[in-house]
Amino acid sequence: MRGTLPSKREVLPPSIDWRGPIVMFLCFLGAVTFAVGHHVLNLKLQGRAVAEVSVDQQWVSRAGNALAYLVKVLLVLADGIAYFQCVWHHARGRPTKLSQFDSMFGALDNVLEFRHLSFWFRRPLLLLGVVVVWLIPLAAIITPGTISVVSASETEPTTITVQQREYGKTSYGAAVEADNGTVFYGGERSYLKGPTLAMLAETEVLSVGTFPTNLTWSMGFFGPAISCSTAGAEVTAQLTKIILPYQQRNQTSLMYDTWIPRPVASPNSTLVDGMLVLDDDKNSNLRILDQTSPDAARIYYSLAPDATTQATMANPIYVIECALYNASWHLDFDVRSTGEQNLTPSLRFENWMPGWSSIKPALTASTETNVILDYAGLMETFGAITSGHLDYPNDPSLPFEQTSLALETSPVLFHDAFPDPFDDAAMITLQRTFETLFQNMTLSARYAVLPRQDLRDDASDWTFATVAATSTFARNVYAYDSRDLVVAYAVVVGGSAVCILLAMLAVARTGAVYSNSFSTAVRVSRGQRRLDAVVQDDHDRSGAQPLPRRIADAYIWVGQESAVGMGTGRARVDTADSTGERRSWWGKEQVMDLEKSSAPLSTARVPPGGSVAELKGRDSGGLGGWI
Repeated sequence: MRGTLPSKREVLPPSIDWRGPIVMFLCFLGAVTFAVGHHVLNLKLQGRAVAEVSVDQQWVSRAGNALAYLVKVLLVLADGIAYFQCVWHHARGRPTKLSQFDSMFGALDNVLEFRHLSFWFRRPLLLLGVVVVWLIPLAAIITPGTISVVSASETEPTTITVQQREYGKTSYGAAVEADNGTVFYGGERSYLKGPTLAMLAETEVLSVGTFPTNLTWSMGFFGPAISCSTAGAEVTAQLTKIILPYQQRNQTSLMYDTWIPRPVASPNSTLVDGMLVLDDDKNSNLRILDQTSPDAARIYYSLAPDATTQATMANPIYVIECALYNASWHLDFDVRSTGEQNLTPSLRFENWMPGWSSIKPALTASTETNVILDYAGLMETFGAITSGHLDYPNDPSLPFEQTSLALETSPVLFHDAFPDPFDDAAMITLQRTFETLFQNMTLSARYAVLPRQDLRDDASDWTFATVAATSTFARNVYAYDSRDLVVAYAVVVGGSAVCILLAMLAVARTGAVYSNSFSTAVRVSRGQRRLDAVVQDDHDRSGAQPLPRRIADAYIWVGQESAVGMGTGRARVDTADSTGERRSWWGKEQVMDLEKSSAPLSTARVPPGGSVAELKGRDSGGLGGWI
């Protein structure tokens, strides 16, 4: 009977099923697309205010988690397909224990499979694929956290209205006009003393107002200032002649006192202190104000240490001279919504301001006259607050006498006025303190928001200036840590790309595409009668755990063939004994004698704890033949 020739369809091997690689590449490209989309989304949100984004913050967080989840799912799918191409390529043509197959198949799901360290270290390419799969979920955890909400400082230009009390409106000093049309100084405004004392106590400029946001702006004006320095030798000698006899007579140390020049019309001394020098001329004692100096109105402060220290000094009296001048002020405001403020002035000297009565011709009603008298009002206020004396008796058991409001209220002034040690450097520090206190008083009187009772309910002298300011405020914005996202995605995407490349090389060498499905394992291990020689009882066949050692140690060979589908590639099963095949640490295989054996099954030696497969078809078949 003539045999029938196989058809062409039966002879030609089937072509490679490219559906698996296509799905692998599509999943990889999809993961890259979603990763880039995640990066672009975060870039769009970077620096934007949460309130300005039309989507709620919760949905932004959900979108980031969703993109990270999609990247994870797609990369796991792609790497899973790639990994099993490498697994089957590795298994072809070499013996592999069933337990090792379990490790290779279960490593993607069970991290405990990594306990077989020697097995994985001998298979670095498979280890790479498994590690990449396990790193992908970490990237899905890290990347959603790269976008967060932080409080950021924002600035924008704005316009504000600032209240101020300008000079030239007699807001600081009273102007009294005589019948002949001349104008003379009527004294400082009494309401200035309260804010000045508050300024001394707080050691800073009083509040210029409260605002809903942090504001910075700058303003300039012409206003009074004082310049303090060491007094000349003539004035120092004159005060020393007055103070030393007083100290000896009263057995005390005059550690602090305030002096002003006496009007020229007064007899005797040219310097006066109402507490020490009695003078019938009322003009000299009505107020602590230099009204007569033709160059600059001055105030003098005499300072001395205790009697013991004075005995060691060549000149026991130190005198500071503070002179009034007109300055060009440039002021930078930094006012916080919390009420904190920082006013930074810079002053430029313009001209000295003389005592008002020394000005010739006599003052008449004008804005310029009002400015001069306003300056005098501030100078007198400062003199009145800082005036007074401190007598410290030589007998420490006696009480001291202190009459200065400034020393009483200003901890800074009290500290600097009585330094230890008492030397020139300390006196220079005190000079700067006097200048700063006068600046703070000037700014508080001009810009501070004062209680209406201090202003005598009179706001008609106020002016309001419109200035350009910079508003600084905090708002919640999105902050993007791009480095963490890029690094996390780059690691898993790069690792996946390497796995896919290795998978394609495996496909090219095997000429086939594999899957991790149960049917693939069944087809590779077909020939169940051979397996029955190893799987001996119902428990073995049930597949229930634990896996018997004899089955775990059984080897499976996946036939290595020139082309899949030609009918020559089949697997076989055998067990290993002490003379069986073993792989060295370097992966070099030893040739097993099992394949060459032609002994009949009846004479085959069954190793302890193991079994061999029975022959298929013919008796002369070798032990462990193809199944």
